Amino acid sequence: MKERTKSGRSKRNRKKSGKGLYIDKLKPFDRGDYIWGDVLGQGSFGKVISVFRKSDGLEMACKIIDTKAFSRFLKKQLGTEIEVMTLHSKGSDTIATLYSANKNDDEVALFIEKCEGGSLQDGLAMQDVTQESDVKIIIRQLLEALEYIHSHKVAHMDLKPENICFLKQQDPKHRVRLLDFGLTVKRTKKLLKGTRGTRPYMAPEVLTKTGYSEQADMWSIGVIMFELLTGEKPFKTLWGKKISAKKAKKVMSVKKISKERWEMMSKEAQTVIEACCRYESATRPTPNDLLNYPWFTSAKDVKLNAKTVERFETFAQRGALQRCLTPLMMAHVKDVDENLINFARNLHKNTAGDANEFNFEEFKLCMAQLEEHNWSEQELLEIFQGIDEDGSGAVCLQEMLTWFSWDYVMKQDERMWDFVKTLTDEDGFIDMNVLKEKIKSTHPEWEKYTSGFESLFDPEKSYSKSMFANIMKVN
Repeated sequence: MKERTKSGRSKRNRKKSGKGLYIDKLKPFDRGDYIWGDVLGQGSFGKVISVFRKSDGLEMACKIIDTKAFSRFLKKQLGTEIEVMTLHSKGSDTIATLYSANKNDDEVALFIEKCEGGSLQDGLAMQDVTQESDVKIIIRQLLEALEYIHSHKVAHMDLKPENICFLKQQDPKHRVRLLDFGLTVKRTKKLLKGTRGTRPYMAPEVLTKTGYSEQADMWSIGVIMFELLTGEKPFKTLWGKKISAKKAKKVMSVKKISKERWEMMSKEAQTVIEACCRYESATRPTPNDLLNYPWFTSAKDVKLNAKTVERFETFAQRGALQRCLTPLMMAHVKDVDENLINFARNLHKNTAGDANEFNFEEFKLCMAQLEEHNWSEQELLEIFQGIDEDGSGAVCLQEMLTWFSWDYVMKQDERMWDFVKTLTDEDGFIDMNVLKEKIKSTHPEWEKYTSGFESLFDPEKSYSKSMFANIMKVN
């Protein structure tokens, strides 16, 4: 019989959980080997900096990740991202090259191919995308990247415009690179479980948690292609902790797309999107199959609708404003972690359990402190098992908090919608000047983010929550 601790966790499992992780094998790096430039972007767990390698002058983007607060689960996920990019980024021209991955103490550095044209969301207006053939070039490259990683039993699971970048500015070849493999999963014989990705681009089987495979990526391709051809997403985004298959099938159906929106593209393009967005994942074509559809093989070309091209102009402005609102939104919910910490620390005062570990019953008590969440017993069990990577039956406080922070990042648009509600006055309207001043007072680079504010919003007008959300495409 296995010897167990007071919390019920076996010593054998303790030893297992201490096994070396992929990121622990990374070699250290010397900051002096590089010339460090401007910060290109900042996220929840780190930042991206422009760097030059002194030995050969190669310009790269360095993604610096602070892993101090990472649970074993997130360290393992980061290891998967690095492993996948190390093995496959040099095997496909359409995947951003990972030149090296290194680690100094709690800091992981990924030296990646620099994409100067910005993300698909930010760079479209600069790329002169005016014909379906331009969109075809972009989608073809994404399918080639997927064909490569799928053939190696890897699913990306977070395909969206922000994770696709143009290699150069104003590039007539529209060369793109697929990046950010942070939610990547390796295929197994069984269907994968859980929720991964960004809601508007998630396949129905991911949203409904009914089990998914790499074919979920094909759904995302269909959504992205529709967005590039019309300037809009094809389906209403479904929010909520529990979404039934019945509801998803009703809302996420190509039959719900209006005739007017279909007419913004060619019949051949419609066929591609319809195939990608088939509800049953097993009926969706593989990337290679899709490349043989007439839309890809035909020389026929169609000019993009004028409305679509106009919408490209607002993509970058909307994206910048969303990134600016995100830290404000996160500040709005920052006290929740503190409440959870205080409760968790007091929980063991009257128990004999390990003060650093929580079994499932204790975990439920902790999560019950989060008033905005009302998970069912089954949902809580799924969350607990997701955090409890080694299956020992116990999780630590830091793992709980890291999961909770990650949950906010994963549901960023949903949190933004909650944040928007806090900006409204007693009549339910948002004063744009008040919002702009709030951004100005809290963000050091506010001018960069509000430069396109007037093109999206009339500063002299008040907006309802739904009007604001529609402009920002939050819902």
